[in-house]
Amino acid sequence: MPMCRQSAARCTACVTTKISSSPATISAAISKPQIKMNKMPVTREQSYAALASLHPAPIFLQCYQQEALPDMMELFFRPPEVFFISPEIQTQYTHGVLIPILDEGSFDTAVLLHPHSGALFCYSIEWPQQALRSYANWQQYLADLMLRIAEIEEDDAEVVRLGKLIGFEDFDALFALLALDGEDYRLASAQFASQF
Repeated sequence: MPMCRQSAARCTACVTTKISSSPATISAAISKPQIKMNKMPVTREQSYAALASLHPAPIFLQCYQQEALPDMMELFFRPPEVFFISPEIQTQYTHGVLIPILDEGSFDTAVLLHPHSGALFCYSIEWPQQALRSYANWQQYLADLMLRIAEIEEDDAEVVRLGKLIGFEDFDALFALLALDGEDYRLASAQFASQF
């Protein structure tokens, strides 16, 4: 069980990083008494503050202040507006602990932060019962985002420029992965973010 940064005790809510966890398991783990449950919906300002606590590249915070981002990065991330427009749906995803911080740009996948462990969870807006993906930390999320950008952008110099814009730095690992073909690429790309 992971150690929670919030307290010296082991935080049962921090075990929710398992994608295969059932909704009942997640709810049971998060509802343990040592976790202070958030009964009120998270506001846009609280989501911004949670995102800022991760010390992301400025463009991530900029997405909360303007719709159009440089280099059309809003296609990859933006504020999770659905949670602010319809705050009553938040508890289906947050379990009273997680904080929505980003939408993956498509209005169908939201990124939520566990404020104690720093883990990130991606949930489909259509399917709140189970996380689609999870990341142990911001750097893993960033690596996965960079891989998605690199798979679309064909020019290496542009990949590096966009990577620097979002705060990604390990281009040697990224280009080594992109040089692989077929099954080797599929297997390595599935594990790429976990090395960060």
